[in-house]
Amino acid sequence: MYRSSTLVWVGFLALVTLSPVMKGQLSAGKATVPETNKPYDHHDLSGVWRLPMVPKSNLQFHSSQPEPPLTQWGKDHIFPGGITHGDHITVSGGFPGQNCDPIGVPAQLAYLRFYPVENIQLPGRIHQVFELHREWRDIWIGEDHPADLSPTYMGNSVGKWEGDTLVVDTTGYNGKDFVTEDIDHPMSKEFHLVERYTRTDYNTLKIELTFYDPKVWGDKSWGGFTRILKLQNDKLQEWICVPEVDAEFNKKVMKPAYGSEGLNLPKDQSPK
Repeated sequence: MYRSSTLVWVGFLALVTLSPVMKGQLSAGKATVPETNKPYDHHDLSGVWRLPMVPKSNLQFHSSQPEPPLTQWGKDHIFPGGITHGDHITVSGGFPGQNCDPIGVPAQLAYLRFYPVENIQLPGRIHQVFELHREWRDIWIGEDHPADLSPTYMGNSVGKWEGDTLVVDTTGYNGKDFVTEDIDHPMSKEFHLVERYTRTDYNTLKIELTFYDPKVWGDKSWGGFTRILKLQNDKLQEWICVPEVDAEFNKKVMKPAYGSEGLNLPKDQSPK
């Protein structure tokens, strides 16, 4: 079951089979394009990309900077069960994509070691497809955010080139999602993401991220998030989260391990 690979992040409670994780590690190692000095277009971000298997620190989506102080709203919205991944592990915590919920960006960028992303470059946009949960978004090049923006899980993404770097600005989130797998509070509807994509050589793509959320951090931004991706000689596989299968997995594996079938509820609040 591919779902088990996300649980490897909780090493001390990993009671499920690790074969999908091992399969992902082996395929990632074989699929990486060898280092090369081949010429490339700095403005071409197309291809299948994923985090390399080493160093292991890439597994977690950390910032080099401390989180800004939370506003009262941020403090009031700390997840009651905590987080199962990253540095804030709790046995009853939640994580992006739990119960087949949408994952969205930036959280999808936390899982790129096991599940790659494909950039499909088209005139006026980059169509970005994530293998995990088969989610996608469009980055519209040279456009502005629409005035009548409808809030969504992915938000609305527009990009512009600053030299050899594509700067992507995303607003219009619906505030129903996690920020990443290691942040123990949700984003609000005011969450604002800025990404900087730079292809530094033929098979290396660097992504730098900065988070803004006035409702959570006031006038402070939170940067220092970086992903260094490698080009893959690979194709995306089908990865669909089926609610019935997911619920059965939670009942048979997650509840005995964590004491909570809902995953984001403390034990004494878990469904009976």
